Amino acid sequence: MALVEAHKHPPHTSGCQMPVEMLSIEQLSDSEGETLRANLKDFPLSFAFANNTISLLSTGIVGYVASRKAFGAYLSQVNVNLCLGLMSALRQHKVQTYSNLRHALEHCALAAYALHHTDDATYFDTDPEHRVDHERLMKKTVYPWLKKAYPKESDEVEKLKGFINRDHAHASILHAYRTLEGIEGETDTVKTNYIDMTDPKSIAADLIHVGHVAFTGFELIVEANRPVNVIVGKNEIEEEANRVRQYGRAALKELEQIEAKTNDGTKATTPEITAGKSFARTMVGYGS
Repeated sequence: MALVEAHKHPPHTSGCQMPVEMLSIEQLSDSEGETLRANLKDFPLSFAFANNTISLLSTGIVGYVASRKAFGAYLSQVNVNLCLGLMSALRQHKVQTYSNLRHALEHCALAAYALHHTDDATYFDTDPEHRVDHERLMKKTVYPWLKKAYPKESDEVEKLKGFINRDHAHASILHAYRTLEGIEGETDTVKTNYIDMTDPKSIAADLIHVGHVAFTGFELIVEANRPVNVIVGKNEIEEEANRVRQYGRAALKELEQIEAKTNDGTKATTPEITAGKSFARTMVGYGS
């Protein structure tokens, strides 16, 4: 079944024609798979950084005490959202990428809070007449607690969410420029694509941001666990965290090399490229 039915005889207009390529779900899936595999090949270091940073949370934490059931639920969603964000970045779907990263950050904040607050009624719908309002819980309780208890980590979460909200979380004409061909030229035909048309620098930066969010979440959860000590981590988790920092150094170099190869004589950049480079430089311990 076609995703979009095109008119066989478009109405006569004096404006642009907007043909949409008819793709089945199967064709779209194949196209995304080709894009993902190509980007794995083209950005091995940025992918390695993102993937190994996610592993700090998904395999580095091997258990927790039974009373922290809500923590386990939120942590599971951190891992799901990070993996979906990584896949979206590799498939060149920027809105999906950053939407998943925003959810990952919010679940990280909830996971940290749940390490210290164990009343299940705070998180779970135990009464059909009283559903938990998670938006209110986040704004009125979790974020104020986080800012007071862990100001450094709170500031990083807030900074990342602000970056995502400003450029990626809401409807914007900017998103159209990634999927429409011919929108900027003097042409009477504009073509819609399903996969973002983006430059190599932006793809590498998106992968770095996946790692950025994952490492921010890892640091927050590690710090939140210190006073309560209810998480069981792998013996090698500190060693793996140090290794991830080296992956971050390699990812930064890859991004800088891509910039040098694609330099067109201008200083044009995007917020995600600038922010990605700044994070990577801070993470590996040299200048911003």
